[in-house]
Parts: sequence; structure tokens; C-alpha cells
Amino acid sequence: MYTDEYTISLSRELSVCGSQVRKVKRALAGLERRYGYTTKDFSARLRSGQMTTDTDDFRKWSGLVVSLRAWTEKEEEYTALLLKMKG
Repeated sequence: MYTDEYTISLSRELSVCGSQVRKVKRALAGLERRYGYTTKDFSARLRSGQMTTDTDDFRKWSGLVVSLRAWTEKEEEYTALLLKMKG
């Protein structure tokens, strides 16, 4: 059994996740424009060894990729819980 407080709390957490996802995507878009690579290309080049995280921007970019994945996963988790509760 759940109460409206659970729904309110999950909705609030979803809002925070959405805000963070948008913030990270904006930062990634800035790096993509600056270096002319998509984040997907950057990640592939990093994995293949064509690029390293030897610059501050590339370390930041790599961290943002990890952050986006974590926030997106959390957002999906909260969405599933909310749908289950309402279901």
C-alpha cells in the first residue's frame, strides 16, 4: 500500500533527475560543439585508445558521460516505480 506522499516524493525525484539530465546534456553539447565530435564518437575513440583523458576537457567529458548514464538510469527507475504505484 502507498500514499500520496510516495507519489509526491517520486515525482519530486523525477523532477530532480530530469533537471540533472538536461544540465548534463547541455554541458555535453558544449563539448561536442567545441571539439566537433558527438559524445558517441568521443566515447568510441576513448575506448579504442585513439583519445585519452589527458586534458581537463576530456576528463570532464568522460565524467559527464558517466553522470548522464547514472541520472538516466535513476530517472528510468523512478518512472517505473511511479507507474507501478499508479498501476
